[in-house]
Amino acid sequence: MTRVQFKHHHHHHHTD
Repeated sequence: MTRVQFKHHHHHHHTD
């Protein structure tokens, strides 16, 4: 898993 993926996932949670 790349760090970028982790950051992207976090962003998705925030948008929720």
